[in-house]
Amino acid sequence: NPSNAITWLIAIPLCSSALIYLIGRSCIRFSKNCAFRPAKWLAVIALLATAYPLFIAGSNFLANGPFTVMYNNIAMEMDGIALLLAGIVVGLGLLAIIFSATYMHNDIGEEKFYALLTALIGSIIGLGLSADLFNLWVWFEAMTITGYTLVAFYNDQKGSLEAGVKYLVQSAAGSVLVLLGIVLVFMQTGSVNMAEVSSAVNYTTTMSYIIAGALFIIGFGVKTALVPLHTWLPDAHSQAPSGISAMLSGVVIEAGLIALIRSVGAIS
Repeated sequence: NPSNAITWLIAIPLCSSALIYLIGRSCIRFSKNCAFRPAKWLAVIALLATAYPLFIAGSNFLANGPFTVMYNNIAMEMDGIALLLAGIVVGLGLLAIIFSATYMHNDIGEEKFYALLTALIGSIIGLGLSADLFNLWVWFEAMTITGYTLVAFYNDQKGSLEAGVKYLVQSAAGSVLVLLGIVLVFMQTGSVNMAEVSSAVNYTTTMSYIIAGALFIIGFGVKTALVPLHTWLPDAHSQAPSGISAMLSGVVIEAGLIALIRSVGAIS
């Protein structure tokens, strides 16, 4: 069922992240010789399990075109961009976990690393599927929070904390601007659904849409590291664990670009 596939596509990585942390932490806390660290293997299993609903939803899209699933008033749409983003983040995330198995071996907080990485993947999938502006912002925030904690993973190092704080402050400022843009759009159209907003804009154009578009470009531009909003990026790449650096350059920035394109496209 494609509708259930969308639900599981988001639920598996998000729910698995909590289990990964709890099981990994319990093993370290209650076992004197926890040579077998289960967190990395649980993360691999979670992403392999996520690939199945992704295949179901992707097959339905390729056969029948884009489709939308409603959760009360929340719309999640599987289209070409959502399928591409989900496929990239699951594949790249799996490679990052496999690579990090050696890199992160026996590091303090290893289970937290894999749990947050899995949650980051789930947040990016949700962002790609969002069909309304507010939930696009919610998933964007979830991606930002998990990304910040991963950038500042080595919190005993001054450089890592500095990079994390810079990333957090700039992303938070960008998020406020995006939220203000969403408020302006809602005031003009009475809706945050992208399809409804796009239809409303076709009949009337006001300065509010121009201002909202500028707010979206600046706000999402921080996450996309558009010049001159890119100053957090060099520090984040140099201080984050290597697997997270790969995720930042390989998919997180692109997810911000997709959010930018979707939001500006809805009002243009």
